[in-house]
Amino acid sequence: MHQELPLAPDQSSTKPSLTETLRSATTAQQVLIALLLALAFTLAFREIRDLDTGFHLKAGDWMLQNFRWPGNDVFTYTINDRPYIDMYWGYQVVLSVINSIGGEFLIVAINALLVALNFWLVIKRTQQLGSIRQFSFGMVMFVGIFATSYHFGIRPHIFSFLFLNLILLVLENYYRDRSTKLWPLPVIMLLWVNMHTIFVLGWVAFFCYFVGISIEQRKVDMNLLKWCAIGVMICLLNPYTYHCFLLPLEQFGFLQGGNLFKKMISEYASPFKGRAFTGMYWLNGGLVLFQPNFFFHLFLLLTLVAVGVRLLKEKIIKIHEILLVVIFSYLMASAFKNIGYFLMALMPMVVHGIGALFYRHRDRITPAGNRLRDALPTALTSEKMLLWGSVGMIVVTVLASMRVATNAYYIGWRSRDITGYRYSTNNMPMRSAQFLRDNGLTGRLFNHINFGGIYMHMLPQKVFIDARNEVIGEEFFKEFTSFRTPKGREAILRKYNPEIIAFPRRVEEKTWLRYLRTSPDWRLVYLDDISVIFLKKDYAPQIPTLDSNKAASGAPARSLRQIDEIIYQPKHSNFFSGFFTPQYFPNEEMDMVGGMLAMRWIEPAIRYGVEGLRRSTVDVPEMYYNLAEAFRLRGDWERAIYCYRRYHTANPTTESARKIQYCQQMATRQQRGAIPEQSTTQAPPETQHEENADTNNLLDQ
Repeated sequence: MHQELPLAPDQSSTKPSLTETLRSATTAQQVLIALLLALAFTLAFREIRDLDTGFHLKAGDWMLQNFRWPGNDVFTYTINDRPYIDMYWGYQVVLSVINSIGGEFLIVAINALLVALNFWLVIKRTQQLGSIRQFSFGMVMFVGIFATSYHFGIRPHIFSFLFLNLILLVLENYYRDRSTKLWPLPVIMLLWVNMHTIFVLGWVAFFCYFVGISIEQRKVDMNLLKWCAIGVMICLLNPYTYHCFLLPLEQFGFLQGGNLFKKMISEYASPFKGRAFTGMYWLNGGLVLFQPNFFFHLFLLLTLVAVGVRLLKEKIIKIHEILLVVIFSYLMASAFKNIGYFLMALMPMVVHGIGALFYRHRDRITPAGNRLRDALPTALTSEKMLLWGSVGMIVVTVLASMRVATNAYYIGWRSRDITGYRYSTNNMPMRSAQFLRDNGLTGRLFNHINFGGIYMHMLPQKVFIDARNEVIGEEFFKEFTSFRTPKGREAILRKYNPEIIAFPRRVEEKTWLRYLRTSPDWRLVYLDDISVIFLKKDYAPQIPTLDSNKAASGAPARSLRQIDEIIYQPKHSNFFSGFFTPQYFPNEEMDMVGGMLAMRWIEPAIRYGVEGLRRSTVDVPEMYYNLAEAFRLRGDWERAIYCYRRYHTANPTTESARKIQYCQQMATRQQRGAIPEQSTTQAPPETQHEENADTNNLLDQ
């Protein structure tokens, strides 16, 4: 355990100076703590884009209206014979009440306050392990906040972070002082079991501390065993009694390698596989480090160093700490969704482990450790270094918060998050749900799983499916995913006979859009940047079929001269403006271009693409690729070549080079009169471009 820094040496002549420096360092660190909490709040104060929010609100509203818990599922017409064991009911009721009082703003504000409260508790737990007057504190907390920020959405795990922090706080107090009262443990567990299925992490904490303390004192700690047992048994006090013990086991099965949910749902995938591990480090010709993925990987490195350093010291790392590291590391490695729990549990330990690099305790360190310490500058342990280290982190934290507030941080790694408190219309199907509701389209609905929660909340009719995996089960989920094959698609349409089909264009363009737009039995009535809606041929004839003219109404028409003024104008991203000026990235326009191109509506695609370039505050090579596709399909070879080159400059690939060469050949043939001007052409052979970021809509040909 690190000791408080000495106030001064014995020399009286230097005592005022050192005392004043230490006082200044303490003040600076207090300011740093406040700013770190403000940073966490700012990162969490962002538009609602969690698709599960819809079914949580719907369930909460239903329980408040009916004054009972759900029995069988009441929100779908496909699986309404299945039991709905709603272990989120407490969270859903709280969310519904908050929404009825203050709407989206209050939901986002309270969620952000809870995030800040969680990190305040992490700081309190860090202080339990020793003084936080050390160089490593601000750095590790800064990294931890950004690494966790991906999990700051409107979901019940924010409360699970809170309950986990509280339980670890109580247990660590007991470890250090056996007179600590343990009665809060069952109270916390009672609240937790009625809010989230992940309450079993409380049992994990019980196990780690009970085993660790019992081994260290070489006898069973009966007091701790008693309160842990009460904490486990009190979990039976929920609407579903012993079923609460079975549901976490079922969800644990979702994390196993052969499970269909793990294969198909990204949050169940391991963070060490594929793009989940590599992230978007290389984007448009530049290295992107200021993103959650980098901070997560950096935290992993810091964790390895911290555990290693604490193991070098006699009796510094405890048995319960080793157990926490092993268990939470396993959970983190199993699924992306568990990263937040890993970070919350281990952050205090990492702070002190890294801090041990900068403090000399020669009587408690190995010879190898002594050589490492001797290689470090002595100034790193001084009061002045603490002061300037805190001041430096204050500056970094303020600058980072400014870039988050202007959205420059999110745009930098192409996140769809936006600072604010509205529902995110570039990720949630709010507008398509509004279209269905406003036009009284209450027929039988076949919806994508991503849309189920929001449609459930906003529409009067029951939905086909939603993301409550514990309700839909693996068998029905398998049936749903069968629509990706022609045989499965025909079977679903025949069995359920829907009158409305709604799905996300970016996800299901190949499987649904290409089929439905050529089917005589279905007609397109709605398309936006997120959603596509088809109606059965003879259903709701009063709703007009969508054509290219109506689809283009959302973007202004421009002359070729006006188009050229926009697309040929270089737009360099100004790093410094990201600290002061609100930034805009054309996610909506880019998705609209993708939808128009999928329908082969070339002129509307060009309209939206040009409008997106005009509105964007940063350079958007991805949009130039989409515009190049539109110009190529129109036979406008010169503009297609220019747009491909703008993309190729940032992302030099064999494919883009081949497309440039193809367009040059076509332009030459056009000049010779071999082909007519502005002719529609097919893509060159063997040219495919997959989406390479969350916001990219690079058209697959």
